[in-house]
Amino acid sequence: MSSAACVGTRDCAVASRELEIDPADRPALDPRRVLLGNLREPAPPDTNSDSPRDVCWQGAVLGDGRLPRSYFVALYQDGTGSCSCPDFHFRGVLKADLRYACKHTRRAQAQHLTASE
Repeated sequence: MSSAACVGTRDCAVASRELEIDPADRPALDPRRVLLGNLREPAPPDTNSDSPRDVCWQGAVLGDGRLPRSYFVALYQDGTGSCSCPDFHFRGVLKADLRYACKHTRRAQAQHLTASE
């Protein structure tokens, strides 16, 4: 607490308040639904399967920005891919869209999958 807040008061005790994120009398919030803004709809089914997808290529792909930044991309045998960029996270991971491909994933597919065929 700053000293300016205690000016003119004798007792500067700060009352603590317990923060309750998931109250017991309400259902727990699903972070994916909060970010996507659809709190009224049921949560989408979990798309994570127990069996891992077969990786056909993985590595770093350079971004397009002014800073030299690269993103980790993995391409899978089923034609899908994943990327560590924010675009893929918000449009592919949070929306549970396995078919979404960001520009880094498409670039890696064009460079590495067509070269191996």
